[in-house]
Amino acid sequence: MRNTAKYMGASLIAIAAAGQSAQAQEACQVYEVQSGDNLREITEKAYGHSRFRVVYDANSAVIGRNPNIIEIGMQLVLPCADGSLPAEAPAAQEAKAPAAEVQEASAAETAAAEAPATETAAADAVPAEAPAATAAPEPMVLITGNDFPPFTGEDLPGRGMFTQLIETAALRAAPQTEVSVTFVNDWESHLETLLPAMAFEGSFPWLKPNCGDYGLLSAGDKFRCDNYRFSDPFYEVVDGFFAATGSPYAAAFDYDALMGTRICRPEGYSMAHLDTAGLTEQTVKFYRPVQIAECFTALTAGAVDVVALDTLVASDTLATMGLAGQIKENPNLGEVKSLHAIVHKDHPRAQETLDLLNSGLKDMSVSGEWYAIVSKALQREIRTLTN
Repeated sequence: MRNTAKYMGASLIAIAAAGQSAQAQEACQVYEVQSGDNLREITEKAYGHSRFRVVYDANSAVIGRNPNIIEIGMQLVLPCADGSLPAEAPAAQEAKAPAAEVQEASAAETAAAEAPATETAAADAVPAEAPAATAAPEPMVLITGNDFPPFTGEDLPGRGMFTQLIETAALRAAPQTEVSVTFVNDWESHLETLLPAMAFEGSFPWLKPNCGDYGLLSAGDKFRCDNYRFSDPFYEVVDGFFAATGSPYAAAFDYDALMGTRICRPEGYSMAHLDTAGLTEQTVKFYRPVQIAECFTALTAGAVDVVALDTLVASDTLATMGLAGQIKENPNLGEVKSLHAIVHKDHPRAQETLDLLNSGLKDMSVSGEWYAIVSKALQREIRTLTN
């Protein structure tokens, strides 16, 4: 049974009475906040990206110091492409809010662009020698990959459930820090090349081996324990086994029944579950393709006996391939595992990154946003599997 609803609470997103009319979100106009809005989604719909400071900087006088909280009925100005405010912008915004930039710029360029919008209101209040503006926090870039539904994928809503959890956690913990997610489909390169080269702050999602059982782990999982640190668990999955319907492996009661079999486990997946069960290279034959679908293609062709895979990912893949009736999950051998973000131990921002994500995750758990994101993604998943 999938463990999905660990955290519940009241959502921070704006809530209003039903029946309120929808309003288009386009750049260079004034937008009235509707039920369910948040700054990131407003920015995505208006500009095609999630750098919400475009909207926040133009409306800080109205929103206040916390960009996480916006109220139904707020009038938000959505800056034009050149950074100017729309002609119908409320006077309060024009007087108090700086013109937001749609494109990224240096701190010096930002200060210069904002000066005309603030000089009238500030003329009498600012001393002759104003202090220099505080530099913006250094951006944080994380990597993930495709072919991991419903957790990550550029073709998935919100680029995947786990991507949404990570981005929301970062927004809640440090709204002033720009956190972006890049997709690199070679999952092994995350661990072996990109993170060791300090090219990115972290990667997600990854299973965490039991490093306390170090002697039982595969070389790959020992490498993770030696070189990486893990965030708090963002989500729990059931790591299961799949076999052809009618196969004795689909109903096996213990791991001994799988000894001597051919098992497919996609590249990049931790082998910890199999290692601790005694399913190692000495006792079974492994097939480790890059694509998840290749495992099930091999299973239907008789090239492997068992597929070892997260049950949620497997269900999604089987539905997409039209194989749901031909392949069955073993109900006896699944084990609950947690998914995490990881950082390289030697990265100078390792602790900062973990603190940011862990803090945001706690905030989401209390507010109910964690549950809202997960339940919405799982509802889509159920519709996909039942249609």
